[in-house]
Amino acid sequence: SVVALSNKFGVAPAQVLGLLTYASERKLRPYGLTIHVGSQCERPATWVEALRLCQQVWFEAQQAGFNLKLLSLGGGLPATYTPNGMTAPQTAATICTTLAESDWIKTSTLSFEPGRAIVANAGTMIASVIGLAERATGNWAYLDAGVFHGLFEACAAGGGMPFQLSANHSGRPKQLYNLGGPTCDGFDVPFEKRLLPELRIGDRLAIHDTGAYSTEMASTFNGFPIPIVYALEELERRSAKTIDS
Repeated sequence: SVVALSNKFGVAPAQVLGLLTYASERKLRPYGLTIHVGSQCERPATWVEALRLCQQVWFEAQQAGFNLKLLSLGGGLPATYTPNGMTAPQTAATICTTLAESDWIKTSTLSFEPGRAIVANAGTMIASVIGLAERATGNWAYLDAGVFHGLFEACAAGGGMPFQLSANHSGRPKQLYNLGGPTCDGFDVPFEKRLLPELRIGDRLAIHDTGAYSTEMASTFNGFPIPIVYALEELERRSAKTIDS
């Protein structure tokens, strides 16, 4: 997964029966299991491994006398950021095929959190170039939106989601750019070594598929405002006119 969660959350499979017993002894009724493969999981084998592990723990719980009713698959359904990325239907097919190998879950409830897959492709962020520099580390373009203003997931610490960029001046010669945000923080570098048409101050870039974990994670750090959200029709959102508006 792009964003792993197992270091912070969850328990080892060997601990599950102890927790179910602990809950039962305190007059609580253990109802089910929940897992999370991590955010933006694009590796089918990860889903297969997780489900088979669940099956093992589920059987052990049954043998210990626990009648579990719910399996929650958490989240992790991937958004399609690149043409070759794993899609939600492909993920669903992997899950269904794996569960069909056995009828262990047939009489129980299966739940899932679609998460970013619902909204990621519904958003495009428009950022303006407010500064340019030639440095020892290459060409730099500074944007009026950065890591602290909706693009945290673009940087390595946020998972390095492969957001696609486009501009409305494709006829210019292309150059490699590091794209920095507007703040004083050296961490505020959402994109590195991106090949783009030659940029000029005032140009606008469209950063596609930023509908998830963008403005929800934005702040007014350094006094810069959170991006304004506009609701647009799909064709208008994708058109070059949107970049100039």
